[in-house]
Amino acid sequence: MVVLLLCLAVRFLAILLVHMAVMYIMVVILLFLVGTISGNTADSAGGGGGVSNGYSVVFTMSGGTISGNTAHLGGGVYVSYDDFTMAGGEIIDNKALTQGGGVYSLGHFVMSSGIISGNSAGGATSGFDIGLGGGVYIFAHGFYYVVR
Repeated sequence: MVVLLLCLAVRFLAILLVHMAVMYIMVVILLFLVGTISGNTADSAGGGGGVSNGYSVVFTMSGGTISGNTAHLGGGVYVSYDDFTMAGGEIIDNKALTQGGGVYSLGHFVMSSGIISGNSAGGATSGFDIGLGGGVYIFAHGFYYVVR
């Protein structure tokens, strides 16, 4: 199946002359529209078997399927202090060894449409909080909104 990913990188350079400091801001916008991301594994204690949403990334999923992926945290999607909007598509049958079988979020997660189903968390042999959030796990600093 064809995966259509539109990745737009927008960079802003701002020079702050306060104490001779230079500030560089990078924002990446990732749109997942159609296709499948499946059968992937994040190594070791990594997050996001299917998608790892790093710093300064805005990830919007409006279609497609993220399935059959495995990671320590966030088998399907790992959100690290940034934004993930699910406006459609499916996050199904992913596995996290500790937390967040479908989605693990340290950032903002907004779900207005789509399906999160059949995901699981657990199976790690050591650690803490093993088996939490089979579908979605929101860490203490994260935010989760369901829009109807």
